[in-house]
Amino acid sequence: MTAIGGNYVNFGVFELYGDKALDDALDIAFKMILSIPAVDLLAYRKCASAIDNLATFYFDHIMMGESPASPALLSFAKHISDCADIFLDILKTMFEIVLYEDNSSQWGLSRAILSLILISEEMYTKFKTEIVASQPVDQQQRLFHCFDILMEGVTLDLESANRDRFTRNLGKFRKEFREK
Repeated sequence: MTAIGGNYVNFGVFELYGDKALDDALDIAFKMILSIPAVDLLAYRKCASAIDNLATFYFDHIMMGESPASPALLSFAKHISDCADIFLDILKTMFEIVLYEDNSSQWGLSRAILSLILISEEMYTKFKTEIVASQPVDQQQRLFHCFDILMEGVTLDLESANRDRFTRNLGKFRKEFREK
């Protein structure tokens, strides 16, 4: 994974010399990722790291446009837009784990949750509205406050300090949410 992140090889050299090996490898990797049915992804509830890597890649390369669009990248973007509800379903599942289960992997889940939230503000707003609407009317204002706590001081990036802030906020959010 570190090599793909560019920590060992200057990947710009491939394009400079017209070597398509990297493009071919990335194309195959994307095809493999896209071949996994959504049902299979949702079946493994603790796979937060993989989801975070996928969502972070989508955020960095498609939303922020950090790299030129390759055919594989365009195919990946199209696939994600064709089944946009997959990220919403994954986000719901991760929040259910954080809110209703006793788990020790909140740190890993928080990374993936932030990545998913930043991918689509519309999706996050829809999710937040659904969660609040599912609660008793007398609890709804308190829950909106919980969601305010969750995003307090969080910026629209995936830098380490921002992820750490979100992780702390998620802990506060969970505590506030569970208090009735």
